[in-house]
Amino acid sequence: MKFAKANWERKNPAVQLSPDVLSQLIEPMFPNRKVESFDVLSPGLANTNVRFTISGLEEYFVLRLYTQNRNALSQELSLAKQFNNFIPMPEFLYVDKSLLGHVYAIQRWIKGEPLHTLLDKITLSQAQIVAKEVAKALSNIARQSFSKGGFFKDNLEIVAFEGNEAQHPFISYIQDCLFEHYAGKWLGEALAERVWKFVLNNQAYFPSLEPACLVHGDFNLDNILIDENTFTVAGILDWEFAFAGSYLFDIGTLLRFEVPEAFETKFLEVYKAETGITFPEMWRKMIKLQDLSNLIGLLNIPRRCPNRIHDIKMLIQEILTAYSFN
Repeated sequence: MKFAKANWERKNPAVQLSPDVLSQLIEPMFPNRKVESFDVLSPGLANTNVRFTISGLEEYFVLRLYTQNRNALSQELSLAKQFNNFIPMPEFLYVDKSLLGHVYAIQRWIKGEPLHTLLDKITLSQAQIVAKEVAKALSNIARQSFSKGGFFKDNLEIVAFEGNEAQHPFISYIQDCLFEHYAGKWLGEALAERVWKFVLNNQAYFPSLEPACLVHGDFNLDNILIDENTFTVAGILDWEFAFAGSYLFDIGTLLRFEVPEAFETKFLEVYKAETGITFPEMWRKMIKLQDLSNLIGLLNIPRRCPNRIHDIKMLIQEILTAYSFN
């Protein structure tokens, strides 16, 4: 399946900022500066990112408005403070949690091409170079270890996942989304039951959350920016879904959509060499089960989003067809 996320509807509409409001929001960081240009950046389905320029400075900045989870700013800021020396992350220049009712940050803009568009226009040999760099970047993320799996609170304190202690927390999450919230509605009763039966039959293949490492949580092709001149990773965006868990989660997200075989082969080769990890025998099934929990979460939305629902249903059906009998 081709990369389709670019056509997905947002959970909530992007915030529409007037030039006057934008000027007020950047005033504490850039007093007496005039906004010369601005545009809403397309990547991201949750928050709103506005790229802008100001008078007297010949560079771009990004105003990041936290509209889905207002607490995500604290998490992203803590992650950047601790890890940005060896992981290419957005640089925070200013944060505010109250001005005009907005929770937002001003970041330095990262120039780069999203991985999904770059792969469509480079040669296979160039794709292998990019794969090597992506593998090195992800291995740096996976090297950051934690004492247990869970979500981050302030200062990266870990809070254990909620759910039944006798059941893997991702299974509890899938069950909740399917039968207590919205995902089951969009799948339809028959497909929801088929998903749940598949999950129960394959509980043993959900990866252990310990030992835990840093997980980006949304290591999508559109959150990885590549320098077109050097083919190095210029930046990894959108850390609001990061948590402590299995390294296989990010690999599953990266390989959710179709990538060139040369890219995947080189990525896996370099990642294993960089981390020293020996993958489990059924690792492909394990990454698909982890990504299934991710997909169910992406489907757990209150309003109908036809493109998103259609594509996620297709991805889920592909998993069920490929791995039901393995």
